[in-house]
Amino acid sequence: MWYHFPVPKLDSGSEPEREVRLVRWLVEEGAQLRKGSRVAIIQVGSESFYVLANGDGFIREKMFPNGASVVPCSSLATINADGENIPYDRPYSLAERIEP
Repeated sequence: MWYHFPVPKLDSGSEPEREVRLVRWLVEEGAQLRKGSRVAIIQVGSESFYVLANGDGFIREKMFPNGASVVPCSSLATINADGENIPYDRPYSLAERIEP
């Protein structure tokens, strides 16, 4: 089984429709993820965030390269996971603000 790994909802002062820049992937395709793993760094305006996994699995396919502009809630990647490790009852990804 697999699921889409989206740009997380951000707790920032930015406009919800604003594009997000994928600064850098922190993992490669095929990398194993655990809940809380840092997967990528994104930027909205002057704020930067880590994108965190909220379940276990493996990066199946990245949808965007480093530096890409991404629409909020777009799928950044697909994640392979067995049914027990898919975060059905919670968001599939989380954001952690990077303090300057």
